[in-house]
Amino acid sequence: MSNRKEISGDPSIQSDSFAVYPKHRMTVCAAVIREDRNILLIRNPERGWELPGGHVEEGESVYDALLREVKEETGIEVEIERFCGISQEVHTSVLNMFWIARPIGGTIQTSSESIEVRYADLSEARSLITRKDFLEELNLIMDRRRHPFHLINKR
Repeated sequence: MSNRKEISGDPSIQSDSFAVYPKHRMTVCAAVIREDRNILLIRNPERGWELPGGHVEEGESVYDALLREVKEETGIEVEIERFCGISQEVHTSVLNMFWIARPIGGTIQTSSESIEVRYADLSEARSLITRKDFLEELNLIMDRRRHPFHLINKR
């Protein structure tokens, strides 16, 4: 039996007899890079071009979440090669984890979260991605000298 309880009418804040713990969400994101160094991108209907990824489900490992999200959004199966870094969105209590992966199978396909899927070289990827935060993350992922990186976004 848990001693944790909701406090202040906010289910995202839990308390036990010693401390108050906020509820956080975790996401995973991959730069899927082919042998020709082209990067897999998706065009999300709301956010535009970005790297594939999504939320880690309850009871799911970050590795399994990354494999699942890339496959769901792109149709591509990947092998995870290395951890790159994290970003923290303080205002929304989200922690984003970034990885480099390589494609090992599957066929490109779209989904409700990816109305277009394609590979692009780094220069083209930088021009397609219009959100400043996504572009900063891509640049850090692609600069191995900066691994592991940690970004804090307090907006």
